[in-house]
Amino acid sequence: MRKLIAAIVLLLLFLAFVFKEAQKKQDAATAHGETPSLFILVLSAAGRGELGSGEFRGNLNKLDLSLLQPGDILLGGNHGSSYGVFTHAGLYAGDNRVVDMGTSSGVCLAAAETYYSYDWAVILRVKAGLKQKKAAVDYALSQTGKPFFILAPRKEDGLWYCTKLIWQSYLHQGIDLDPVKGYWILPDSLLKSPLIDVICYSRG
Repeated sequence: MRKLIAAIVLLLLFLAFVFKEAQKKQDAATAHGETPSLFILVLSAAGRGELGSGEFRGNLNKLDLSLLQPGDILLGGNHGSSYGVFTHAGLYAGDNRVVDMGTSSGVCLAAAETYYSYDWAVILRVKAGLKQKKAAVDYALSQTGKPFFILAPRKEDGLWYCTKLIWQSYLHQGIDLDPVKGYWILPDSLLKSPLIDVICYSRG
């Protein structure tokens, strides 16, 4: 029993050290204007007790959806996320429709108002022509019904998570929205793209 207790104590001390080092690396990357790896983000968040995509606290943001134009990107975020400020993304298709995604539904269409149900949200506009934006939207719409798979690689394989679909939709138009180039394309990566303008931000 003593050996087991000693092993548990050592494991806890080791994890505390790992979490602390991850937080230091995240702080250093942020101070230099860099994006830490997803691995560092998750470890750092775990040390703070933050896991998954966070939890909506019930205060609707007041994002001005009247500003939306087809091809715009919506990001939503909640408190307690383990992988960034923003936790979800959708591509605005027009007529109040967003090409969105769910674990059970896969690629689907949702009402733009669903983005009120985040603690904070933002509208991003891609620096592209109208034809490029329409083509990006058309590509995303063509993937409706395709499955959600968070471990999907970057290649075009019919397996999607929210930001991968948006990135691939614009990549088909010769526009690469991910400046980070990690395994995953995080919502925060889109926000940092030099090819993106922030149109509106709101916090609940």
